[in-house]
Amino acid sequence: MIDVELRKWDYIKDQKEWELFMNSLTDEEMSLYHTFMSYRSHLSKTEKKIDKLNKDLELQKDKKRDYLKKLTELNHKMDYLRKEFDIGVSVSPWKHNTYNNWYCLGSISRGNKVNLPLGNMKLKVRPHLLEYYKTNYRKKKLFNSQDLDTSMGRNNFCFNITQELQNPKYKIVIREYIRKNPKVKTIKTKVGLDLIFPLKPKGVSIPIMITNKMRMSLSTLGYSKEEMKHLTPIESHEIINKGVPKKPSVERSRSQ
Repeated sequence: MIDVELRKWDYIKDQKEWELFMNSLTDEEMSLYHTFMSYRSHLSKTEKKIDKLNKDLELQKDKKRDYLKKLTELNHKMDYLRKEFDIGVSVSPWKHNTYNNWYCLGSISRGNKVNLPLGNMKLKVRPHLLEYYKTNYRKKKLFNSQDLDTSMGRNNFCFNITQELQNPKYKIVIREYIRKNPKVKTIKTKVGLDLIFPLKPKGVSIPIMITNKMRMSLSTLGYSKEEMKHLTPIESHEIINKGVPKKPSVERSRSQ
């Protein structure tokens, strides 16, 4: 209705009549007329701006549809990059054989699964972490507080490692290693722990004789007293450092 009323003065045929009419208006009526026409002018300008904005909006919507189409076409080509960046790492307890030897077995999810064996929980992983965090009291206490002879203790120990590996700095190391070794399916035990938690190099002291502590470690890894007699201190040190259990012999397997 307002649009009809606004157009009533748009088509004045007799200008003289209009001038006479305007001259007959009081000051108050003239002011009212000018105020009305001023608002009408603002309304007209605003409507034109809205029309222009609507046209621009339609243009932007067309651009949006075009960009979305192109992104959809390229999306599947980007999947491999997402998989390379978005990696998940978890660690769980794993029993190698009939001996009570428990290991930390990690798993890296990155498109294809990559195994991350860290080694013997008691003999290698915990001592390594305690050395790595020797100046960090809180972390050292965290990894030294579990009873690894219990299922709960082993699970908590591996859970804490998993939580630690969510730190971006460790994921960067793992991602870079996989990038350099794209076909790797299992990161070797002797590599994994040192790769993620590298220790500062120091002089390694190997005793001239096999110590009782070394014998206990070798026994835990499945070596008999007779087999230990044929090992040198250096060989014993390397076996313990790797933390890999000895495969039981055929005769020993039969006797069990």
